[in-house]
Amino acid sequence: MEDGNTKICIKCGAEKPERSFDSLRRKGQIYARRRACRVCLRRSSPTTDKVGNERKQARYETDPEYREKMIAKQKKYAQTAGARLKKSIIDKIYRNKRRAAKYATPITTKITSVAWKQKLTQFAGRCHWCGMPMGSIVTMDHVIPLSRGGAHSLENVVAACSSCNSSKNDKLPHEWTGRLL
Repeated sequence: MEDGNTKICIKCGAEKPERSFDSLRRKGQIYARRRACRVCLRRSSPTTDKVGNERKQARYETDPEYREKMIAKQKKYAQTAGARLKKSIIDKIYRNKRRAAKYATPITTKITSVAWKQKLTQFAGRCHWCGMPMGSIVTMDHVIPLSRGGAHSLENVVAACSSCNSSKNDKLPHEWTGRLL
């Protein structure tokens, strides 16, 4: 494509040189240009659209119906996020029970979601093995692995980051040369 050509922006309707439009590339070759110019793309970008955010804020403050709608939307999202978290904890517990049954290891005590949450607070959001903050991905690690005859009990599980849990795999703590404290 030559730089001497012009193109009409679909957003502002202005005729501009082709170099004013971002190019789309495949394997290093330009195969097309965007239909909107760079200026219009930046203007409509959600990160730079401060005017739109100010309008929403003003509407939120002045329109009680809009405010109620947004509050209801936020509450619904919070409930679904909490439900997803609860479901993921229950799913992890279920998977570990299945693994325990597969290896015929004894289930001495039932690990409930409440007990697991208490165990997580005991570790204060840090990995048992490396001590680093875990963030949102927390895994249940068996100190003595189920495949080695360890029990699926609250005494045998610890909170671990996914990196430590996957590198420890089915090893005993003294066999694992990971990031032990």
